[in-house]
Amino acid sequence: MAPRIGYLRAVLDFSAWCEAQNLTEILNIEPLHVAAYIEMLGKRLAKPSVKQHLAAIRMLFDWLVVGQVIATNPAAPVRGPKYTVRKGKTPVLAQEEARELLDSLDASTVVGLRDRAVIATMIYTFGRVGAVIKMRVEDYYTQGRRGLVRLYEKGGRRLEMPCSHNLEAYLDAYICAADLASDYKGYLISQHTR
Repeated sequence: MAPRIGYLRAVLDFSAWCEAQNLTEILNIEPLHVAAYIEMLGKRLAKPSVKQHLAAIRMLFDWLVVGQVIATNPAAPVRGPKYTVRKGKTPVLAQEEARELLDSLDASTVVGLRDRAVIATMIYTFGRVGAVIKMRVEDYYTQGRRGLVRLYEKGGRRLEMPCSHNLEAYLDAYICAADLASDYKGYLISQHTR
């Protein structure tokens, strides 16, 4: 939902800018206008934000072209700022820190087992928290002798990866204690343990 809100704000900002420039008819907007707006944004916003604004404007005009409101997309030829990510911003736990964190959780309760299983899944798979909490019981399965997890990441990407023996043990202990094995289609992070 957050990207949609960002796109809405970007389109509203662009609309306000157009109105301030006396561009009150959508048919009068040309690539030159979109480029001027993007250049102006580049002076006050970070490159990723400018790229998001341009993407939102392009999507708006694509929708208008498909709906036959306008003939061509004036944002299509406009180039955004170059921006590439060479290194992620998310900090990674050292092996000792990860072990200390997992060992610090109370494994005598279902909630502690759940927390350990969730954190271990994120640590061992590098999965996002959003993907891990959406896992269903069926997304942890055995193939041959090996346990695997299935995660649905951003953009609808489906990732399947083998589990380490530790992760298998954590997931098995939690599923058994929470009595989730019979609810194959249910969420792994069940309601009664939240």
